[in-house]
Amino acid sequence: MGKLAVALLILLPLLSDPGADPAYPGPGEVEAVLRATPGDLPLGRLAEIGRSRQDRPILALLSGLPGPLPIEGRPRLLVVAGLAADHRVGTATALALPKALARLAAADSAVAELLSRCAVEIVPLVNPDGLAALLAGPEREFRGNLGPRDDDRDGRLDEDPPRDLDGDGFVTWMRVPDPAGPLRISPEDPRLLVPADGSRFERGSFHLLPEGLDSDGDGEVAEDGPGGVDLDRNFPCGGDRYDPRRGPAQPSEPESRALAGHLVGNPLIAAVLVYGRHDNLSGVPPANRAQGRAMPDGPFPDDVPLFSEAARRFADTAATPGALADPPAGAFHHFAYFCRGLPAFATPLFREPPAGDHLLPSGAKPASADARWLAWSDAALDGAGFRSLAPFDHPTLGPVEIGGFAPLFRLNPPPDALPALADAQARFVTALLGLLPRPSLRAVEVRELAPGAHEVRVTLVNEGAFPLATAMGERQRTLAPLRLSVEPAAAVLAGPTQALVWRLPESARTFRFTVAGMPGDRLRVLLASPRFPPLEAEVIL
Repeated sequence: MGKLAVALLILLPLLSDPGADPAYPGPGEVEAVLRATPGDLPLGRLAEIGRSRQDRPILALLSGLPGPLPIEGRPRLLVVAGLAADHRVGTATALALPKALARLAAADSAVAELLSRCAVEIVPLVNPDGLAALLAGPEREFRGNLGPRDDDRDGRLDEDPPRDLDGDGFVTWMRVPDPAGPLRISPEDPRLLVPADGSRFERGSFHLLPEGLDSDGDGEVAEDGPGGVDLDRNFPCGGDRYDPRRGPAQPSEPESRALAGHLVGNPLIAAVLVYGRHDNLSGVPPANRAQGRAMPDGPFPDDVPLFSEAARRFADTAATPGALADPPAGAFHHFAYFCRGLPAFATPLFREPPAGDHLLPSGAKPASADARWLAWSDAALDGAGFRSLAPFDHPTLGPVEIGGFAPLFRLNPPPDALPALADAQARFVTALLGLLPRPSLRAVEVRELAPGAHEVRVTLVNEGAFPLATAMGERQRTLAPLRLSVEPAAAVLAGPTQALVWRLPESARTFRFTVAGMPGDRLRVLLASPRFPPLEAEVIL
């Protein structure tokens, strides 16, 4: 532990904040922060895993502490962020993880030991093109990359985008009067609209449209903008084939192909954590109920305890209130589990306003989610989260009101909340590292059966909480088994010369080999797998 302590003292200054780095960096700042990490130290190895549609680099930083194995040869947790352009909190948190992990390791020797034998690989920005387009303004909800997309299926691409009609720098919503509309003014606050409940004889008087024009003259407003492909719907794992947001094929985009190829080509990736719009950590996902050859709709029953334990650790270290309902079909974490068989988790990081006794202007306590956001914006952010409704004479719709929640307000917290998020995620990341499978040759015993013949007993133990392979990975045969063998193979007298181990559902399992040899002869027991560092034990007959 002395070497680890010295390494930490060296590394902490190197992880200090760059002077001009903003709280929410753009593509150029993300690249600058990653490239500023010294590449010749065990702390970080920077690699380019692909290029975006507009030829920006997609970078991955492999992080850890000095240990017995080179950092490239260690099992690792892959942390992915920035799939959706407007989910900027994911990129900011992922970039802050190395500093937060180093601080945690400096204070906790158990964390330092984990980071000396495991690694954390961080891909903070998968969608640099989308983020660059978002930052070019005006501010708007914008998930996709810049791949062309025909949202309205009229044979033309991106011809009817949302527009900042009132010139305030934001693309929000238009409140359009409509006596047959589905929405009515909320009784909690007149700035909000709620669905009219016909079963209670409520009548609507508005409908909402995105701020914009009918640029293509088809009677629809702002229905085909440069939204690109939603990368977190573009992976080969289910999804509505008719949803234009998923792209023409899975994976059709250079960004998603680069990330999928990186996952498939790196067997040492033992688990995946995604910061984005999906969530399977606020609760335990229900087990698969699909029958026959249908696509599974949940984890296999044998894998549910794995997800349950991850959710429990998440609740203990980094709980994020409020689960997301965004369907995960085609999402990267679904691809990692259902297609690759890896434990894969997703969290939005920020989904509800901070708890507090914030009241509405009426003095009432907010009851609905929108009202809670509005009260928090008014009380804590001086109203910055909501753009005031203002009248506007629309060329085709007539008098409307433009305003509503600022596009990124409910996705990304204020900058002063980011350090606490990074610290919480560092605790959760280290909790996941402690759960990763860890095969070990616990005992090797020799028993003489007859002159020149011996039995070698090898006890294989998984010292991690996660199984050596998930039930999904065993079914898909996407995770290579462990190979336990005795060398030289010619010494084996009877039975197979090697044992293939998939899941090791027991906490320990003993394997027996009958070998030829005389007392004093030396053999080797080898445990090999592309997914784990090799293990070797010497046997003296």
